[in-house]
Amino acid sequence: MESQLNRFLVNIQECADNHKITFKVSKSTVSLFTTNRHLYNYSSGLFLTSERLNYSKCPTYLGFTLDSEVNCDKHIEKIVDKARKRRKILKYLSGRDWGSDASTE
Repeated sequence: MESQLNRFLVNIQECADNHKITFKVSKSTVSLFTTNRHLYNYSSGLFLTSERLNYSKCPTYLGFTLDSEVNCDKHIEKIVDKARKRRKILKYLSGRDWGSDASTE
């Protein structure tokens, strides 16, 4: 499967070169989306411009974290963590003395 994918990547690179498009290997990742637990520790051997592409189990695409297990757990965890951090900041900023006073007449 990898040899066929590498051939496709060579064709894509040739087409990109013809149209003066460049790919940044440092910004490109390979991911495998499957429900087969035996493939979770898969390490790719895919190359683009003779440089090995990095493997990422949970890449982020347009702000959405994709999960190799084909569910949204990682994305939801990131959103919850971000909300908790913001809540802590608001809690700190508001302090104990913020708001209406109980002794106001």
